This record gives sequence, structure tokens and C-alpha cells, in this order.
Amino acid sequence: MKKMIKKVAALAAVAAMTVTALVGCASSSVDNSAVVATVGETEITTGLVNFYIRYQQSSIESMYEAYYGDQIWSLEIEEGVTYEEYLVDTTMDMLEEYYLLDAHKADYEVSLSEDELAAIDEAAEAFVKANKDDVIEKISGQKEYVAELLRLFTISEKMYEPMTADINREVSDDEAAQKRLAYVGFSIASYDENGVETKLSDEEIADKKKEAEDVLAAAKANGSLYSYAEESEDYTAHQLTFDAESTSIAEEVIEIADKLAEGEFAEVIETDATIYVVQLESLLDVDATATEKDNIILEREEARYTEIVDGWKEESGIKIDESVLEQINVKALKVMPVEEEEEETEE
Repeated sequence: MKKMIKKVAALAAVAAMTVTALVGCASSSVDNSAVVATVGETEITTGLVNFYIRYQQSSIESMYEAYYGDQIWSLEIEEGVTYEEYLVDTTMDMLEEYYLLDAHKADYEVSLSEDELAAIDEAAEAFVKANKDDVIEKISGQKEYVAELLRLFTISEKMYEPMTADINREVSDDEAAQKRLAYVGFSIASYDENGVETKLSDEEIADKKKEAEDVLAAAKANGSLYSYAEESEDYTAHQLTFDAESTSIAEEVIEIADKLAEGEFAEVIETDATIYVVQLESLLDVDATATEKDNIILEREEARYTEIVDGWKEESGIKIDESVLEQINVKALKVMPVEEEEEETEE
């Protein structure tokens, strides 16, 4: 959820965005006042949904157009689900969540001040002034929808802290302990320009393993794999913090390194793709352990937040009028942010 909060903070800059909307092959008009969904007794209009979708669309298209062009919305991000369907579904999920937070804000003594409401109004007004009338019409960028979305973002951001205030924030070193290892890797596979893997021959792999054995012996004599690699200039050693659940390196490496004593070297480890020389440098990396404590607290916060919101969803639920929602055709418009330099050139 903290990731979502950061996203909300970024979206609060909506007033600074200027977009260009180009009509595609299908109709892009929607009935802004039509009720597309209800959350409890709250009605969600098509205008609000369309604007929220188009705002996200502008970021997505500017990020991925160079890679996928007009095909981005037809791509399947999971079996049977296109990116367009995913965007619409997640937008409806988030709006349901926002309105549930809005409905329960008094439970946590959350409200918007006059200054906050004034800032929202000013931001919405700035967005409307920054965009042409035809663009506003196509993306449902009228002031009322911009302001409502900003209001929901602001409430969402303010609700997270009080909703997660009661979690246990005590985390022991044992629970968060992060070890640190150093390793040198020898790849036993090569890849062509299309990413097709070719494994080395048995003889070549044997040579790599012999080289790894030599590095291990030299590192043991030095006392430090990392120092040996730095001094030799022939090899690159990497340092990695980990615990038993880590997946940032091959499972075999984690399993073996987790059993080593501080300073101990493992025997050469061979996986399907890489041969490793490994030394456990520390049983408790202080900085990494402190970071892991923060991660554990964040996980507890997110679990508590999700538990509360899911409970509200069970009680209230969202009812969607699919026939109205189908008015919004993501592919019907190309929505791209206008770069500042481009604006200046036009002026």
C-alpha cells in the first residue's frame, strides 16, 4: 500500500500535466453523467472513471509507446487479460477503495481543511486552463472530475497512517537478521542476440570450474574473497545481503551460504547457469538488518490496511453497470503528455 501512497502523491501533480488526445478508430465520446457504478449509496460517474483511466493512460503510453506502439493495449499481461482490460478493472477497484476510505474517514477523524480544499480547487482549475477544450471533452477533464479525483487521492493519503497506527512496530534482530556474502560468478552459458541460450561444452565447463577452484584457493589465502578480487583486477566480486527467504541469487547459493560461519568459504557451487565462489562475510549486516526491520513493519502496515479495506468491501461491495463501462474505449484515444519543450516551441 505504501507504493500506492507514493503513486497518489505523484498523481497529485495532475494540474501540471498537459495532454494531447488523438482520436483513434473508434468513438471516444462518453456520457459523463451516466452512473457506471455504486459503492454503497455512492454513485460513480462515467466522467470520473474516464478521466482517471485517461490520466493513467497518458503515463503508460508515454513510457511504453517506443516499445509496443499502438499494440500496448492489446497485449496480454496475463492469460486472457489484455492491458486495456487490466487498466479498466484496476481503476474500478481503486475507485471502490477510495470511496470506502471516504465513507469511513470520520472513523479515523480524517477530514480536509479549507486550505486543502482550496488547493484542490486551484489544481483542478490549473489543469483545465492548461488543456484545450477538445482535449478536455475527450478525456472527461472537466474541473469537477479532476477536483473529485484529487479529493479522493488526498483522503486516501491521509487515511493510511491512522488505519495502521495500532500494528506492532517492534522487530527483533533475530526476526530481521540479514547476512552478507561475497561471490564471484563464472557463467557457463552464452546468449545470442535473440536471447537464445547455448550452454558451454563439458570441457569448457570443466575449465571454468578449475578457474573457480583456483580463485577459491587464492581467496582463502588472502582471507577475503572481495579483497582478493579487487586486488587481482581479473575478477569482479559482488556483495549481497540475504536471509533464508532471499531470491536475489540462485537458491543453491542461499541455501549453502546460510549454513556458513562468519568468514567461512563454501566449496565451489555449480548451478545450471553459473559456477560460484562464495564467502560469508557477516552473520549480521547492521544496515541491511535495519532496512529489513522497516520492510517488516511496512508489511504489517499493508496487511492491516488490506484487512480493514477488505472488511469494508465485504460489507458494501461495488456494483458495476458493464453496459455503461463499455462506453470507455481505451484504444479509441491516444493520450500523451506534452513535453514542456514542445509547449515552449509552439508558443
